[in-house]
Amino acid sequence: MNITVGSSIQAAVLKVINNTYAQNLEQNFADLLPNATIQYNISRMKNLRFSYNTSTTQPSLTQLQPVADISDPLNVKVGNASLKRAYNQNIQLNIFAASPAERKNLFGFLSFTTASNAIVQSDTITQTGRRISTYTNASGIYNTFGNIEYGFPLKKLKSRIEIGTSISFGKNASFTNGARNNIFNSSFGPNISYNLHADDKIDFEVSASLSLNNSKYSLQQNMNNNYLKQNYGIDMTNYLPLGFTLSNQFNYILNTGRTDGYNTKIPLWNASLAKALLKNKRGEIKLSVADLLNKNTGISRSSNQGYITDEKYNVLQRYFLLSFTYSLNKSGLHGGGTNAVIKTFNN
Repeated sequence: MNITVGSSIQAAVLKVINNTYAQNLEQNFADLLPNATIQYNISRMKNLRFSYNTSTTQPSLTQLQPVADISDPLNVKVGNASLKRAYNQNIQLNIFAASPAERKNLFGFLSFTTASNAIVQSDTITQTGRRISTYTNASGIYNTFGNIEYGFPLKKLKSRIEIGTSISFGKNASFTNGARNNIFNSSFGPNISYNLHADDKIDFEVSASLSLNNSKYSLQQNMNNNYLKQNYGIDMTNYLPLGFTLSNQFNYILNTGRTDGYNTKIPLWNASLAKALLKNKRGEIKLSVADLLNKNTGISRSSNQGYITDEKYNVLQRYFLLSFTYSLNKSGLHGGGTNAVIKTFNN
């Protein structure tokens, strides 16, 4: 068993200078930030790890400055000079177990984070429908995330299966005309993959994953929503004669449950052709193309106080890459070396 315990002291001074009203405001914080780690080695390939960490989040200049932004008269934003810093505590638990001889592995991860004096949004809605937004501190904010993965072989088929799932649950808060609005976000994402390796001739993997997301509001229940993201993929590498390697990766991503125009179906195809060079295959020249179909699109959703945002943003679409890699390890690029000199040419 290995135990590590420590702490740090953090001092912060927040100054707000308001030249408009000749106000100078100052806040001082001194925080003790403890941390601890305990690792228990059951065997050489099995261990448990527990860690505890603390940190602070300071308010930004925009959140502190009490000067109204009236660029949008119906949605006025103003800072709060009395904001305190948020104090964060995080607990993590890791479980790892592997059996190389049996080609089995188990990995588990659990994280819990809570914040006191978290910085959240506070809105005041006037009788004319004007929204005045500022910031305040709130407690009871937390987020939990867990993930578990298990892999095992199918010996008769010379292949492997990896199954797993991830789950998260979080609570945030906001205020509307002084009333607290608790916002709950959760997600559940199972995944499975099948991998086949055939005598240095082909590596083949097929995978599927789902991500079901849910948002609930304690005050604005009409805004409760669900949306689903699906990802189905095929990854194949062919080892050809004369040191050539052909790789193809195809993913089909479906988004449903969003606003019209954001329920996208995105096919992503990446491909590359590589040629091993030099003694012990220490060199490799590769031609790659990303997003061969030129269909990649960025989609995201965020649930906030009073509104849900579906966002479509620009991403790097189809491009070609010519690269040369030289391994400093004498056993070559596939001999376990990690140090390499890489020269890349973009087109």
